[in-house]
Amino acid sequence: ADVKALDDRTVVFQLSKPFAPALFYVGALIPILPEHIWSKVDPTTFKNMDNPIGSGPFKFLKYTPGVSIELVANPDFFLGKPKIDKITIVLYKSTDTLMLGLQKGDIDAITAATVAPELVPVLIRDPSIRIVVLNGSGILRWIGFNNDKYPFNIREFREAIAYAIDKKVLVNLVMLGYAYPATDGWIQPLFGVWYNPNVTYRPQNLTKANEILDNLGFKLGPEGIRVTPNGTKLSFTILTISGVTEFERSAELIASWLKKIGIDAKVSAQALGTVDQLEGVGDFYIGFMGIGMSITTDIDWYLYERFHSSQAPPIGTYAARNWARYRNPEMDNLLDLERTTMDPNARREIVYKIQEVIARDLPLLPLYVKFSMTAYKTDRFVNWNEAEGPTSKISLLQVAPKKPEVVTEIRTQVLTQTEVIIGTQTIQTMIPTTIFIQPTPTTTPSAAPAENYTLIAMAAVIVILIIALATVMLRRK
Repeated sequence: ADVKALDDRTVVFQLSKPFAPALFYVGALIPILPEHIWSKVDPTTFKNMDNPIGSGPFKFLKYTPGVSIELVANPDFFLGKPKIDKITIVLYKSTDTLMLGLQKGDIDAITAATVAPELVPVLIRDPSIRIVVLNGSGILRWIGFNNDKYPFNIREFREAIAYAIDKKVLVNLVMLGYAYPATDGWIQPLFGVWYNPNVTYRPQNLTKANEILDNLGFKLGPEGIRVTPNGTKLSFTILTISGVTEFERSAELIASWLKKIGIDAKVSAQALGTVDQLEGVGDFYIGFMGIGMSITTDIDWYLYERFHSSQAPPIGTYAARNWARYRNPEMDNLLDLERTTMDPNARREIVYKIQEVIARDLPLLPLYVKFSMTAYKTDRFVNWNEAEGPTSKISLLQVAPKKPEVVTEIRTQVLTQTEVIIGTQTIQTMIPTTIFIQPTPTTTPSAAPAENYTLIAMAAVIVILIIALATVMLRRK
């Protein structure tokens, strides 16, 4: 393997073996970094958080932890300077306060997937607010099982839980129809040719769930709670993220369904950073999780690190994405083949089989795919790009002030009409979509507990897309 620069604008990557997702990983995940800075530091330890340098349409100006990120237009951007001078990204801790900020005019737009379904009827009554559903993307919500902890290390036990859950109720009652039930095979219909149409999901069947638990020897106790063969009550905590209404409501519903099959489940809603740490190190039994999915991302991104045993360290060591700690030699072989098979049709058949194995083993349970909905105000700026998403890089290159001469006072700051204010909920650090700053890249999928530096770090990926693959857009944490 080798990397050579043929000229000032051409780089050749020579691989030691076939690697099907190479173009995606090179274009999206390998950043172009300034040599005069990085050649003088240790890249494994240098954080570059104080003054991150990138090559996108906006430059980093200021980060106020837990409050905001400020960016200014890059006059040297290769497609020309943006028509707006500044972007302020305001961080909100809850969906309700984020939506209120949009209604009051404190912010001009919000990031994708932050529109709460219950607030759609309220927002559409405001003639200055546009709600956009982004095609080709969605937010998958699922629960992860800790496959290293008894009895979640038993496939049949996980299947019993799957039969206890009514995905249609979650879609209709929690998401108010702004979602659809997820298939058990992880890869969802939005992926088009990669989706295996023969893989569906288990409908709720409490009778079947109880039969499975009976056959496993988990007998009902006097209080209606089952006990293990050694007499221990089946009592577990469902870990979820506080401040996110859909997570908390879904968790409560699932706990009620588990009670019907003799499992005592309690809900624990914690801050995102706490949930990330607990699930990452394996200190949980059932945990709520979410990920942005897009057809522009190579399918390997959603599979290898999530299901390969090499990505499942022992409990106590942080796992980047295989939080379920799923280990299966059959799956490992399929994932290795998927990565090295260059023929698209043959690779698709392997991905089909991967979905069948996931649906069979249920190391985790996909619940529903949430429509990727975003919203923006029309009273201050024009030229928002709805097809790509109002806060996408393409959109923010086009957005222009409607009335440049007007000065608007917002909170304690005086802001000109050439400043766009974008609101995002801190939960969305798992799915970075609009932040144009470029520090050291990270492989951790969601926000780190304290300083929110992961919000800045993961945003680097999107800036690099402008340089290498303008059509690729990532969505996480």
